[in-house]
Amino acid sequence: RVQAGVVNVDLTSLCKHEQLLYAPDPSSQMACTIGGNVANNSGGPHCFKYGATTRHVLGLVIVQHDGEVLDLSEPVLDPAGYDLAGLFVGSEGTFGIATEIVVKLSSAPAEVEVLLGLFRSLDAACDAVSDIIEARLEPAALEILDKLTIDAVERSVFAAGYPREAEAVLLVELEGSAADVAAQAAAVSEILARREPLEVRRARDPAARKKLWAGRKGAFG
Repeated sequence: RVQAGVVNVDLTSLCKHEQLLYAPDPSSQMACTIGGNVANNSGGPHCFKYGATTRHVLGLVIVQHDGEVLDLSEPVLDPAGYDLAGLFVGSEGTFGIATEIVVKLSSAPAEVEVLLGLFRSLDAACDAVSDIIEARLEPAALEILDKLTIDAVERSVFAAGYPREAEAVLLVELEGSAADVAAQAAAVSEILARREPLEVRRARDPAARKKLWAGRKGAFG
């Protein structure tokens, strides 16, 4: 249970010692609040596996426009009647203001690896995404950056080492047990190879992964 002003990234930081995480991770994760995430049903790169904010909100305390407090904070597995908490998430303040949020935390994966595919064309990167989905693989995240974004990122403080000769890069994050990640990485690498990438890089350690994602999350700014 958190108050609306808790910063998104702080929530995961505070529960890391319990091997837990808060899955929704908007690009503005370092600054955005859980209350703002609820108002906008915010997503992020890991929506591919975990879904947007609404899947992780179990209850709310809401102050309505007339000052009445509506307490929907006791999680109910299958509530009778309307799903008012679900209706409120994404309503952008039109139904009131959330002051407290009961969120679902997820188990932190045992192993994480990021593959970076560097492609000669945006079409090839997009086709690789389609191939991964067609193969029924389930990465934690799949994100494409095009040439314009690569150039902007590499000129900024978020420079992540994306090669400027690439027309597109594809970030594929895999997670699970060590055996699961190894199997997924082999399958994804084979799929990427079919689209004739310039190169496929693998980032296993946290610092390397963080640098690759910093470029993606700093891209909008």
